[in-house]
Amino acid sequence: DYTDKNSNGYRDYSETDLGTFSTSWLYLMDDSSVDFKYTHSKDKFKMPGSLLRSDINKDREQSLDANKTKGENENDIYNLKYTTNLTKNLEFLTYMDYSKQEYDSKYPFYGSYYDYDTDKFYIKPQLKYSYTQDNYFIVGGDYMDGKTDVTEGWYQGERKKESTGAFAINRFYLDKFQFTQGYRRQNVDLDYIDYTSYSDKENTLTEDSKEFSINYLY
Repeated sequence: DYTDKNSNGYRDYSETDLGTFSTSWLYLMDDSSVDFKYTHSKDKFKMPGSLLRSDINKDREQSLDANKTKGENENDIYNLKYTTNLTKNLEFLTYMDYSKQEYDSKYPFYGSYYDYDTDKFYIKPQLKYSYTQDNYFIVGGDYMDGKTDVTEGWYQGERKKESTGAFAINRFYLDKFQFTQGYRRQNVDLDYIDYTSYSDKENTLTEDSKEFSINYLY
């Protein structure tokens, strides 16, 4: 599947050219399936930037050379889902994603340049136990590792995010009521840029979330 979309805004120097290609495969086995999807997109853009009030009153379609921006945003995304039935009531699922993004933009008037190259990997394995036809319990975990190489003018640095999580969800139905209980715990390690001093910083976070909901289905 391929699409190509071009658009021009009502203002000068307002253009976008987006091309997207995607393909997917589904492989079925006796008790298992593998679902794969790949998407590639590339967006070339020009942006006019902001105007002063006096410029808006004069001609809101114009663009100022000092505020013009142009750049590219290119993405490659890989998605994989594996499902297998271990027993009649027990199912194992794994979701896996990998993405790569290359983004750059320039301010031609000033000669400044911004570049961000990002790689991200994500995986989520889980077990689903159906103790009746519609009622089930899920337990699983997830892991994400992401890194961005940053160039902002004269500055070059790196951003990182690594997270590990575990979760459990129980859902059951009673007449027309749906009951859901869930718990998730996540540890996050961050390497980031402190823009007040343009220095590298580190931080570690622990996040807990709980869910209890009742829905009436009518």
